[in-house]
Formats: sequence, C-alpha cells, structure tokens
Amino acid sequence: MPSSSPINSPAKKEAFKFAINGKLTVLTLLVLPLLLALGFWQLERATQKREMLVEFKRQQTLPPQSVNQLSVAEFNNLADYQRISAEGVFDNEHLWLIDNKTRAGQVGYELVQPFKIIDGPQVLVNRGWVKAGRLRSELPTVAPVEGRVTLFATVRLPLNNRMLSSELSLPLNWPMVVLQLDAGAAGQATGQGFANKQLYIDAESQGALVTGWKTVNIQPEKHTGYAVQWFTMAFAITLWFCFASTNLATLIRQIRNTHEQ
Repeated sequence: MPSSSPINSPAKKEAFKFAINGKLTVLTLLVLPLLLALGFWQLERATQKREMLVEFKRQQTLPPQSVNQLSVAEFNNLADYQRISAEGVFDNEHLWLIDNKTRAGQVGYELVQPFKIIDGPQVLVNRGWVKAGRLRSELPTVAPVEGRVTLFATVRLPLNNRMLSSELSLPLNWPMVVLQLDAGAAGQATGQGFANKQLYIDAESQGALVTGWKTVNIQPEKHTGYAVQWFTMAFAITLWFCFASTNLATLIRQIRNTHEQ
C-alpha cells in the first residue's frame, strides 16, 4: 500500500539573514549622519526663528528709547529689535541701494543712508524699499531729507552673508548699488566711522519709503518642514539599507502568505 503524504505541508520558515554589502554600508554611513545633521540643524534654526519673533514682539511693545548722547559702544549694545527715537541729520551725499529686494512681487532696492545722531554716533539708516527702473542703468531718484529731523526706528544688526561681497567697486558713484552693506564697507567708502548696528526706519518717520520690514526671511514652520524632509530621507535610506542587506523582504512575504492561507 503506497504511503500517503500531506498535500499542503507547511513551508519551512526561512531564518533571518544579514549580509554586509561593503559599498552600500559605506554609502549609508556617509549619507545617513549628514541627513540627520541637516534635519537637527533645521530644527535648531526653527527654534532660533521662534525666539527672534518672540523677542521682536516683546521689544515692539516697549516705548522707544532716545539714543541721543549714546556712545558708539552703548549704541552697539542696544538689543536687536529695540525701538528707538533719534534726532539728527541725514547725509544726502552718500546713498546705497541694496540690490535684489522685492515687495509685492516687484523688484527694487532698499535705500540705506548715513544719519548723524545729535551728540551721538553716526549710523546707517535703512529708509525702505524703492522700485527699480525698467533697465539696470535706470537707478531710482529719491528725494533728500533736509535739515534736522527726529526719526523712529528699530535697531537691528544687518545680515552678513559671506557669499555676498561687500567690497567697493571703483570708481565710487553715488548712489552706489551693493548686495549688502555693513559699517566697515560704509566707512571704507566715505572715510567715516559708523556704528555696527543699523536703524530700520518706521513708516511714520520723515524720509521713510516703503517699509514692511520682515523680522525673519524664513518662517519657523518652513524650517520645520525642511527638517521633516531631511528626516524622511534618512528614514528612507535606512529602510533601503535594511532591505538591501537582509532577507526582510522574503520574510515579510512569507508572513503575509501565512496569514492569507
């Protein structure tokens, strides 16, 4: 009598296997820490931007402080985003146009001008935005601010992007178009000394153009979104490494088939 054998005998379960792929392992060890570092860096930037926004709102609720009779050192020690009042005189001879500034989708410049505070330091005042001409050679004409004026403004340390040059282009033509401006570059161009921190004029002050100042260029939520993208890529490369170096895909299919039977 022939021996009977089971028709549906259970399949032998495969054991978990791990095989190191040298090139894949090196690639993962190089890329994964970088992706994680970028993610945590974006989270840190988001935290910094939130703190900046909170400090800006706090400072804007305080009454403006008069900066007349302050020394340069005292002026530079003022808190960022602090509101101030200053009485002084604009230097209408030296004007800088900060290039590549937009408002409502229109390209233009931000006008920066020296301002001598009575019994105080000489500072750079950003008077606001002005629309660019149709041609690069058509620089905007801005009315000068004559005589002694009192302005209200916010103290800020200007952004310093190392990728953007602050070097002077010779010969010196006024107004001068630059990508960024700090006290050192302004002093080099005029032979005068300036405080490091600049004033961003209030809309109600005499000489103000289009203001609408941004506290931060990138909102905290956008940094958080970037962090999620970097962490997602890190998770994806980790999964790729796990599936490429093991038989996890086979084991998952085996488990799925067992449940379907």
